[in-house]
Amino acid sequence: MILLSSIHIFAQKKKTQPKATTARADSIFLAGNYKDAVVVYESALKDPATAKEVRSWFRLGASWAVLNHHEKAITAFDRALQINARQPGLRLAMAKSYAALDNNDKAIAMLDSALATGFANFKSLDADPQLENVRKDPRYSSLHDRMLATAYPCLALPEARMLDFWIGDWNVFPTANLTVQAGTSKVTKRSQGCVIFEDWHATGPHEGVSINYFDPVSRKWKQKWAGASQDITEFEGEFAGNALVYLANSIGRNGQPLKTRMTFTDLAPGKVRQHGEQSNDEGKTWATTFDFTYIRKSDGATP
Repeated sequence: MILLSSIHIFAQKKKTQPKATTARADSIFLAGNYKDAVVVYESALKDPATAKEVRSWFRLGASWAVLNHHEKAITAFDRALQINARQPGLRLAMAKSYAALDNNDKAIAMLDSALATGFANFKSLDADPQLENVRKDPRYSSLHDRMLATAYPCLALPEARMLDFWIGDWNVFPTANLTVQAGTSKVTKRSQGCVIFEDWHATGPHEGVSINYFDPVSRKWKQKWAGASQDITEFEGEFAGNALVYLANSIGRNGQPLKTRMTFTDLAPGKVRQHGEQSNDEGKTWATTFDFTYIRKSDGATP
């Protein structure tokens, strides 16, 4: 009788044992109990229906990595990659496990393949303590530079560098009279070289800012200008030699359609001409609206 009762109690305990599912494994993983998580994940992933879950294989690998079983972590990560090869995060995780095993060859190969699938967060690689030995490898420098170029394409794009001659801190004068200052302008590069930003202050009350950038889709330069007198203009243009020619359509105060042309010319190191013109006859004739010469402050206030 006692034996039958014991068998009955054992059967009840066995019956109430929670089923190994990836959902249960996820809750254990998120609670930080990685040792139990690997047990439940490995049991759940034996089911063909769940064996195709990339996230579960990844979390199994991540759990093994936390527990310093990096060979097992790599095996799990690799199973995830077999299901979905375009997962740069998986390749990064594998690189860290290879690094922990002092296998820089495979760690760098994994980082290289992560770059090929779109990973470009070089800042996380530079700061990750798990990749310290990899960063000491001479091959890492080239990998880092390629990730930098992927993250910030404008730094290496020749077209995006064509207006760099305008960057600087400037005193601005009427081109016809370089002894009378018209204002000051500070032109800086922003967004890792993708934007050239101007902050303009006239000697009078007017001021404004402009954002200039090369549009890789239209292959044209664009400017968005916003002035203090609500003079808002959007330009589009192209380079002709050493000059960028912007064009814009607007409406005059009398409701008449106007065309505006603005030309930036690289005159010499430290000197730029900005010439503004308007046309009220669809570009047949043009009248000058302003003509400025920018002289970089470090090169002196006058030519």
